[in-house]
Amino acid sequence: MTGVRPVGRPRVCPDNVRALVIDLHLSRLSLRKIARYMNDAGYPTPAGKALWNQNTFSNLLATRHVRELIGA
Repeated sequence: MTGVRPVGRPRVCPDNVRALVIDLHLSRLSLRKIARYMNDAGYPTPAGKALWNQNTFSNLLATRHVRELIGA
């Protein structure tokens, strides 16, 4: 078998949504305010649900893909 096996699950959050969440997080908004913004703007969660909450962000920010982008 050749090639490199990817680590972890594939990304499910669209790149533009992930970038927006990272920008909002780096601007020091609280998770509650970010959730309110995402809900008001109508962005679906990575799981395809309609409403964001604090746990949604905690889970997204803890992913390897996001940690690599924010340098954590």
